[in-house]
Amino acid sequence: MLLSIILPLAIISFIIAALYSNLGLGGGIMYVPALILIGQLGKDSAVAVSLCLVLAGSLAALYQHNKAGNVDMKLVGYLSVGSGIGAVFGSFFNLNIGEETFRWLFLAVILGLSAWMVIDLFRSLRPDCDDDSKMCTPYLGAAVGIAVFAGFLSGAFGIGGGALLVPALIYVLCRHVKLAVGTSAATIVPTTLVGATMYFIGGFGQLSGDTWQFILVLAPISFIGAFLGTKAGIARLTGKQIKTAFLVLTVLVAVIMVAELFF
Repeated sequence: MLLSIILPLAIISFIIAALYSNLGLGGGIMYVPALILIGQLGKDSAVAVSLCLVLAGSLAALYQHNKAGNVDMKLVGYLSVGSGIGAVFGSFFNLNIGEETFRWLFLAVILGLSAWMVIDLFRSLRPDCDDDSKMCTPYLGAAVGIAVFAGFLSGAFGIGGGALLVPALIYVLCRHVKLAVGTSAATIVPTTLVGATMYFIGGFGQLSGDTWQFILVLAPISFIGAFLGTKAGIARLTGKQIKTAFLVLTVLVAVIMVAELFF
């Protein structure tokens, strides 16, 4: 593996893990473009590697969020069932589409998430506190349904799914922002584990020979980045700052993807 490829990817992976671990997201929305554009990986390998990096970072983030009391394990159990099922179908979907189709769909997902977060950020914000009246079967069912779609996006595009899980936890189940972020980070762990397993079973013959090299080098870096990032930011960032950071980073990726597709 060339140093000119792995060094910038190592730096980028550390930064992505450090930043996204505080948002309840895995960072796959930036890992995948980096792996395709810099690592020159095909879509299947890029998504498989991204899921492993997201898994490594989410494990580190889970430790810090749980230590801070920001994880609801009961909710993690409910959401993981839905997201795990979605991840299975998402991985099958990606393994059966072409490279160009994947890039356009990935861009569409990024633009959709950006629009979602713009609306989220500028709508009238409710108080940042828990409303236990929403913890009942209809709302839990809706949240699990969203988790299925989040898992599908995770398996199909290697993005973790937290971009849907966090808003679902905040607006459907009315959990406060930091609890939503921590619970999302915990849910991402089984989701990405299922997704990555599907790629190494179902897409074995389609993955690049460098796939494991990228994982073995970059996964520890993602783990360290997420561990240090959450340790530094978990007590300092407000809900609004978390949402704004996510929006800025997502728009940045969208711009990069548009430039790559058209130029």
